[in-house]
Amino acid sequence: KVPLPQSAAGRDELFVALRRWVEEGSSPGRIDIASRDGSVTMPICPHPQKAVLTGGAPTVAASWVCR
Repeated sequence: KVPLPQSAAGRDELFVALRRWVEEGSSPGRIDIASRDGSVTMPICPHPQKAVLTGGAPTVAASWVCR
């Protein structure tokens, strides 16, 4: 078995999404990521969508939608 990579903070959302896409055929949708200290969260949207601020604090992922 190949060891799975782990980030320094133990968060590996992007790798898990990629692995599910390859192994299970489940393409990734929106993935919320956070800064190292957790003070800022933002979504990563699937192409061709982009993150659009809908109101609220711009440093909180819940304030963004993918369109």
